[in-house]
Amino acid sequence: MNEINKLTRFRTDIPEMSERARIAGALRLREEFTRPAGRVRVPLRRVALPAGTLAVVLAGLLGYQTFGPAGQPPTASAAVILEAAANTVDQHGYPHPRSDQYIYREVLHVIGNGEKTLVRSWESADGTRAGEIRWSGYLTNTVAIPPYHEGDGLSHAPYTRLAELPTDPDELLRILRNDPQVLATTPHPAPNADQITPDLRTWDVIRDLVGKVPGPQQAALFRAAAKLPGLTRVDQATDAAGRSGVGIAMADPRLGLVELLFDKESHRFLGEPVLSGRDKDAIEFNDTVVRTAVVDKVGQLP
Repeated sequence: MNEINKLTRFRTDIPEMSERARIAGALRLREEFTRPAGRVRVPLRRVALPAGTLAVVLAGLLGYQTFGPAGQPPTASAAVILEAAANTVDQHGYPHPRSDQYIYREVLHVIGNGEKTLVRSWESADGTRAGEIRWSGYLTNTVAIPPYHEGDGLSHAPYTRLAELPTDPDELLRILRNDPQVLATTPHPAPNADQITPDLRTWDVIRDLVGKVPGPQQAALFRAAAKLPGLTRVDQATDAAGRSGVGIAMADPRLGLVELLFDKESHRFLGEPVLSGRDKDAIEFNDTVVRTAVVDKVGQLP
């Protein structure tokens, strides 16, 4: 069990986190407890948290900064970029695994101070077997991916299930809006919890899926995203690999300004920066999918 699992056991009012949220939370938590105060550095794994401190840490972890409401229509430029991105998706160059194989992914995760973590994952193609996630670099850890259960929602769905999603954006958006992660009614402890709207939860699911689905479904996700209110365009943004692009973003009171990033010329999908709630010009977290492949077993490299 990792540190985020341990912490959330103390707070039953915190909604289930996706793997992306757990990675981001673990990195932020580790950064807070290893930040130097004078010459003192406190190793995370040796800290015993009193109840009051725990509440403060969880509040910081979930990022209770306040942003503008997400109820406004998307800007025309945001919709144009997403449509261009959909048109440039490779409809054929994606994996075709057997049901007994695994989808291998490498994701480069960078936090605001430049520290990097390489996240390697092996996910059962059909979700019937356990997989694994290994983090190396700034944060080192290994966690198991349990077999998939239908109630887990699309963010945890296996590749074969994602490949069955419709490519019609309206039908896909209907499915996304009815995902368990979007319909979750667990009270959120943030003071600005009324801003965590179904549209924002839908944006969360879309961001969870864009780097995992086959090409036809990725194109449909971009077109479905263009229908969400509250999207804005960020003209100057950089992915985890240092490539500049244009971001399409939604304000998230838990994290910051969360984006999908695209190349300015080709509109190819690059990654997912999160701009800090404390400084909207600063990167808080940044993810880029480095490689996706099909392998036969957990631990095997392509």
